[in-house]
Amino acid sequence: DLIALDEIIKTSNTKKPIPPESTVMPSLEPIFVSLYSKFGEDVSMIENPTAANVDKDKVCSITMDLYKEILALPHEQAASALRWMFGQA
Repeated sequence: DLIALDEIIKTSNTKKPIPPESTVMPSLEPIFVSLYSKFGEDVSMIENPTAANVDKDKVCSITMDLYKEILALPHEQAASALRWMFGQA
């Protein structure tokens, strides 16, 4: 996990561009399939975790699983996926 986060920090210093969605989706799609099989439609809560009707405990669990699965990817794929996710904000 630390290696992937280290890669993100290093690449942010080199101004590596945010990868296009088409590059990261092959890595992220199986992760979201896994999250939907575990949490169902509740996964959509992570799109707006500060909404009034959100189950914050469940959002926390979904988010932890999301990052756990992303950080299990090879470090370059994990770094690209996280750069893309953070770049969407």
